[in-house]
Order: sequence, then C-alpha cells, then structure tokens
Amino acid sequence: MTELQAEQGTPALDVPRTEAKPRRNRDALIALAVFIVLALLPMVFSSKLLLDFVIRCAAYGLFATSLNLLVGYTGLISFGHGMFFGLGAYGFGLMMQKTGVPIPVAFVATLAITFVIALVIGAICVRLKEIYFAFVTLAFQMLIHSTILSWVSLTGGDQGLRGGIPRPPFWGIDLSNHLHLYVASCALLVTRIVPDASDRAVAVRLHAAHDP
Repeated sequence: MTELQAEQGTPALDVPRTEAKPRRNRDALIALAVFIVLALLPMVFSSKLLLDFVIRCAAYGLFATSLNLLVGYTGLISFGHGMFFGLGAYGFGLMMQKTGVPIPVAFVATLAITFVIALVIGAICVRLKEIYFAFVTLAFQMLIHSTILSWVSLTGGDQGLRGGIPRPPFWGIDLSNHLHLYVASCALLVTRIVPDASDRAVAVRLHAAHDP
C-alpha cells in the first residue's frame, strides 16, 4: 500500500496549519543539523575517497527522492526513471561543453529541457496502469539509452562525454574544487530530502490523473 493510499479516507492530507508549522520548523532544524555534520566531515576525515563517496550518495539520494514521489506516493512502478537522470546529466554536460554558459544558466536550462521531455512522456504513460505503465516507461528508457549510445558524435557513445566538462566559478563557488563540490552536493541533498507539503500536492494530482 502506498503512502497516499494509506491516507485516503482520512483527514491526514489536510494537515492544520497550526500543526504543519511546528513540523516544518522541526524538519528544518533536523536538516540544518545534518548539513552541519556533513560539512564538518572533511575536517575529521581528509580522505578524498570518502568525500567522493558522499558526493555520489548525494546525487543518488536526490534521484531516490524523485523516484519516491512517483512510486512511494502514487504506487506507479516505473522502469524508466533513470532516463531523466541520464538526460539531465548529458544535457548539463553538453550545454557546458558546447555553449560555455554560466553553471546556474545551464542548470536551469537542463531542468527546463528535462521537464518538457518528461511532460511528453508522462502524457503518454500516465493513463496506463500497473504492468502496462511499467513496460511503456521501460520502452522509453531503452529508446533514450539507444539514442545516447548511437549518437557517438554528440554523446561519445558508450565512452561517455569526452574532453571534460568546464566548471567555471559562480557566486564564489568553484565546483572544480573538491571541497566546494562536496559542500554544494550536501546542501542540495539536505534541502531536497526535507519533507515538503508540495510533494504531497503533486502526488495527489498524479494520482488523480492516473485514476480519474
């Protein structure tokens, strides 16, 4: 049973503002404490291997939160969620290689491009149910995967992007610096994993679209 299904028929979705505010404050304090612990970690352990491990965990943790929105709240089993992860990675990398725009611009543009593609794919998939939904999402993922592998001149095929990805400093942050990259990754992870009422609102809309 999904989180959304478990709460249907109960007033749990309509959390009173008087209760929601202390809950948000508590979550914010927990997030701040977690971020402080993670930020202090390099002062205790100087191993770059550990920092790299945490950076990778942060990336996959963000990916997991988005998958939880789909699977955990609505019960829609997707075999193609990784295509959006890949599209974002390749989109950002190619934009930095080909255009040289500032990182915040590339970040926002990549989100916009991935959103449009997800909107098109979602419009096709969202009316399907159970195994049909899962297999159509898998089909789209295989299509994207095959395109990436076949378009060698653009993506590098199975060798990945070649030549490195430029990371010019912005707002005093230098992502080519391992420590800066570590702190930025931790900040993004902590701010995203804090429970957000907007997640529940999106989940309700997804569930309504899927089961009209």
